[in-house]
Amino acid sequence: MRPRLFGPTGSRLIGASCAILGSLLVVAPPATAATHTITVQSFSFAPKDIVIQDGDTVIFQWMSGSHTATSGTNPGDATAGSLFNFTMDSAHPVGQVTFNGTLGLVPFHCIPHWFVGMTGTITIQPAAPTAVTHLVTVRNFEFAPALTAAAPGDTVRWVWESGSHTTTSVASSNPVHTPGALWSAPIDVSNRSFDYVVPDTVALLPYFCIPHERLDMRGAIAVGVAVTGVPGDGDRPVRGVEFQPPFPNPTGGVTTMVFHLDRAAPVTLEVFDLAGRRVHTLARETFSEGYHVLRWDGRTDRGTSVGSGIFFVRLRSGDQVQTRKVYRAETAGHHRN
Repeated sequence: MRPRLFGPTGSRLIGASCAILGSLLVVAPPATAATHTITVQSFSFAPKDIVIQDGDTVIFQWMSGSHTATSGTNPGDATAGSLFNFTMDSAHPVGQVTFNGTLGLVPFHCIPHWFVGMTGTITIQPAAPTAVTHLVTVRNFEFAPALTAAAPGDTVRWVWESGSHTTTSVASSNPVHTPGALWSAPIDVSNRSFDYVVPDTVALLPYFCIPHERLDMRGAIAVGVAVTGVPGDGDRPVRGVEFQPPFPNPTGGVTTMVFHLDRAAPVTLEVFDLAGRRVHTLARETFSEGYHVLRWDGRTDRGTSVGSGIFFVRLRSGDQVQTRKVYRAETAGHHRN
């Protein structure tokens, strides 16, 4: 797309919009595009080289002399003037161009003075992605949704609906996890919401409710991980089968398994011990397309506790097999976290 050109009195109105998808995803208004000014004086452009984002506007402001601001490296360039070509003098003091869809390096020059170095460059980078706010409802003994797919820079907002809870980062209150290292906040009638800005990482960030941990009130933020089928996931596509790392891990209670299918398919999910013996079958059925959550409470098919140790959870669907490791560290007399 060619940049839009404006005369001395030209202007462009950039509107802001806000969209709500269901009640789980709030799209923030796009940032206002920036305007950059390059002065034209003597035998130079100032600044000579600038970096802008797609959608930004560049204004050439005449100060003295008789010049041009012309795209291209020099007058002999076959593309000279194809993007913009402004006469810059006392009668034409302003030239303005807005770049929409033109990315990369755009050189420019003054036709009568290019040979004395009156040249410059504009580097257009892709516009920064629009951040969104993902809403998680906190009610009874659950976070809804339990899994939120987000991108770096997004905001996750927990909103109180009922009860007295917390949102506390990491997998559990076990000190080995350093609970609350990233965030910890009450969510109750006096503290109705809490915002967390997602860091620049690719990871699964689990969290839990301190007073209701034993009721398995847990959730997770999938940062930069493709998860389709979760409300507010930003339509990030997944191909085939994706088996997320179990959480919390390690644990002495319930382990949550999250997997995604890009089409309906039969799935077998089994738990094995270090000797390769199957101790529990979590699922052996056909699942629909989308996101699914299963939980293992650390028991065998016969209902007895497997105790502490290292276990392997294997997901098989057709010819695809994925295995995840689970560490269990149970306390005598206590089966759940």
